[in-house]
Amino acid sequence: MAAQAPPPPPPRAGTAQQQQQPQRLGPRELVDACLWAWDTRRPASLSLDAHVEACLTAPALRGAHADDRGFVGQVVYGLHRYAPLLSAYLNGFYHANSGRALRTDATRYRVFAYLAAFRAEELGVGGFRRLVEAQDPQKMAVLLFVDATICRLEVWGAKCAPLLAALSAKVYARAEAEAAATEAAAEAEAAGDADPGNGGSGGDSRARRRAAATVCEPFNISQPRPKPLPQPEAPPPRPRPVPPPRRRDGPTREERALEAARAANRAAAREKHAAAAPFRLATTERPMRSADLRAAAEAELAAALATRARARPAPPPPAAEVRLNAAAVLREDALYRKKQSEEASALQRFESELRDCRDFDAWRRAMLRADAEAERARVEALRVEMGVAHGAAAAARDGLRAARLAAGAAEKAARAAAAAGAARRAEEERAARAAAAREVQAARARAVGAAAACAEENRRAAEEVRRQADADARARADAEARDMAERRDLILRLRALSASAGGGGGARRRAAPDDTAAAELGINEAMSLAELRERLAVLQARRREEEEARRGAILQAKRGREASLAAAAARLQGVRRLAAAQARARKAGAAAARARAAAEARERADARAVELDARLEAKRAASEAERARIAAEEKRVAHEQLRQAAGAAAVEAQRFASLRDGARRGAEERGRAAAAGERAAAEARAREEALRRAARRRRREAAEAARAECDASLRARAVAAATEAGAALHARREAAVTARAAEAARSAARREAERALFASGRATLAARLLAVGRGEAVGGA
Repeated sequence: MAAQAPPPPPPRAGTAQQQQQPQRLGPRELVDACLWAWDTRRPASLSLDAHVEACLTAPALRGAHADDRGFVGQVVYGLHRYAPLLSAYLNGFYHANSGRALRTDATRYRVFAYLAAFRAEELGVGGFRRLVEAQDPQKMAVLLFVDATICRLEVWGAKCAPLLAALSAKVYARAEAEAAATEAAAEAEAAGDADPGNGGSGGDSRARRRAAATVCEPFNISQPRPKPLPQPEAPPPRPRPVPPPRRRDGPTREERALEAARAANRAAAREKHAAAAPFRLATTERPMRSADLRAAAEAELAAALATRARARPAPPPPAAEVRLNAAAVLREDALYRKKQSEEASALQRFESELRDCRDFDAWRRAMLRADAEAERARVEALRVEMGVAHGAAAAARDGLRAARLAAGAAEKAARAAAAAGAARRAEEERAARAAAAREVQAARARAVGAAAACAEENRRAAEEVRRQADADARARADAEARDMAERRDLILRLRALSASAGGGGGARRRAAPDDTAAAELGINEAMSLAELRERLAVLQARRREEEEARRGAILQAKRGREASLAAAAARLQGVRRLAAAQARARKAGAAAARARAAAEARERADARAVELDARLEAKRAASEAERARIAAEEKRVAHEQLRQAAGAAAVEAQRFASLRDGARRGAEERGRAAAAGERAAAEARAREEALRRAARRRRREAAEAARAECDASLRARAVAAATEAGAALHARREAAVTARAAEAARSAARREAERALFASGRATLAARLLAVGRGEAVGGA
């Protein structure tokens, strides 16, 4: 959007006394001076301050009033300050008015946009109106009609309405005058062409010469005409339809002649072959089995080709069925218990080894505050020193060096104090760690003693359990001995009763025994048979109850073991689910931690880069400001000295030398940039060439692999086709051999028949054929 730089405004003519006095610039000259000052800037070779100073001291503005020169300088500074905003506005302005605004007026629109947006309140409506009316009305109308916000119409629109109306009147009046002149010229030309003349061509030639006379007019470059609207395109001429050719039904004369010739040829052929008898060949009349043999061979070949070997189905995958028995469940439960105990001991050890970092955090905060205070004090000292040393550059440099030395000494002292404090705290931490280590060793010793005491207690408990088991075993043995003694006693008593019942006389034996009577044989605790039976039933019932109790106890113990096993299995399932959930959580946490760490690393890197860039920019800005200030001061002093010593000629020579040096530096910078661009382009081309070579190599390898695979497939297909062709050829050979054998058999039979025919008594072949027709024997017998 760079516009062509307009020429500097020419100095006003006048007397020597008037030229020595400051002159006031008109509105148009003031705007042109602003445009010239902005378009002639060269940022690569000259700073903005130096450029503004050079423009204000130029011959064109040297005799201008101080207010006009200040106005030009403030406009240039404002355009430089709001350059991004004004560039964005001009981009949108030209995008919306590409057919009504010229690109060469970009700087003019930039200046008026800046004045309307930021200096309208200072200029006032009258001053802004004078500046606008001094320009081309059409250009200003485009600017003011397009963007009402730049003109602040919502604030003082009523005041700007007359200005817009006047601009519109000027634009439309000029357009109407031009249109009227164009129409009048067209009508006059049409009238001259339509008038045939009066008695000859002399009047026409004179009128044509008067009309063709050239009028010299100055070029109207500063006031271009508005861009005309595009003329509508004329519609294309309508196509002329071509009638289709006339339709002719039926064949043509040539086709009818050809058809007549074909009919004649067919009739001649029918007449020629009408009297011909069909051929009778012996080979066609005798029976042949070649068709049957061919059909059989083809059927056999088709059956052989149709039958294909069926591939066996793949075996099913083995069912990996996991069966857990009680031992596996108990082993896994013991393993998880061991892991839980290890984790508990690890947690206990971690809790016992925890350290308190509150002192360190407090020290760190205190040191940070101290560093911040020291930095603030240093900055304040620097600010005070810079404020005090504002007058002279040498004093400022000395004060800054002293402040830096003082700050360095303060920082060294602070670092020494921090190092001493860190050493002291490190010693305290080492002592605390040693005390903690001693406490841990004591805790471990107490843990060893507790483990030994627990083992001793477990041993005593085991001995007590063993003694109880021995006592229970002895009690069971005593109970069994008593049971055996009772059984033996009962048996003896039953035997005694039997003996007493069988030892009496016959009458007694015949008598019915009394179950309730005692034997009274002198045996202790003598009981009757009924009592013995009752006691036996009681003993048997007691034995059954004891057996049921033992069975119940065994069943209860079994159910308890099953319940504990089921609880262990459920606990294992819960542990497995928990372990799976923890594994998933750990994986998700690890992934999130990695992502978070990567994001934090990126953020830290970005923050460090931004901070480094900010520090470098601040340092660069400070150094640039210091250099600019020193350069400006030196330049001012040198300029003052040169102006006092040599005058304006030396100043101009120095300015041109500075411009020449700046141009040379700009050319060198552009050359370096171009060389760097060429190197980057060469590297990019080399990388692209390497990538293309790699891609070609990969494509070549893929093509070779595909070609090898295709060759292998073709070879396999060729082998299969050769095998099938060999099988078909063998079948055809077999069929041919069979056919030849059958043909040989038929030939032998025919020869035998002929031999028998000639062996009969007939002399001629006709006689033999007649005999065969009559059914007579033609043999010699």
